[in-house]
Amino acid sequence: MKNKTAIEALELFIEQADRLGKSSFYKYLEKQGRVAVILEATKGGKASVTSFFPDEDSINGFLMPLRLLIQKRDRCSYRALSKLIPTLPISDELKQSFMKNRDDLNSYLDGNTMFSVDNEGVLTRRRILWVILYGKIAHADPDYRPAYNHWMKIPIISQFIMGEFVNIILSIGDLTRLLAENTIKEILDELKNSQ
Repeated sequence: MKNKTAIEALELFIEQADRLGKSSFYKYLEKQGRVAVILEATKGGKASVTSFFPDEDSINGFLMPLRLLIQKRDRCSYRALSKLIPTLPISDELKQSFMKNRDDLNSYLDGNTMFSVDNEGVLTRRRILWVILYGKIAHADPDYRPAYNHWMKIPIISQFIMGEFVNIILSIGDLTRLLAENTIKEILDELKNSQ
């Protein structure tokens, strides 16, 4: 029974990774080839910002499967799998591979960006992810909404923060797809063969 539950969680992780790969978010990147925010200034001091990233609908669609993988409660989340995988009858190498990837993801998210905003100091990628995800896109959480509103009022910087957000979710998506295609599929195969 435990293996059946584990298999379902692993298959759900792979399913969500496949949804990410088929999203209009990735289709945009395949077509455009980049995510960028460009600042241009004239001699008169007037500045303008041009953004190159997927539209809001594409970002929102991408976040639906991504949220399942990064929220604490979902059984296919990185957190849930980090508790499940060490208990499975699979090789230590596969267990360590998953845990290393999860640790690398957490280190990446806890890393600093180049943005420093007023009383918050230097923003981490995790802070940007949570504030935009839970302060605007998925919820209007009172813990995150004020920061989101404040950031978006800062001329020019708001576009750079949104660009950073897009790069963050792209990085999580890339890692998730690679992990699903390799380590998770190998764990799933080994688990099914052990029954």
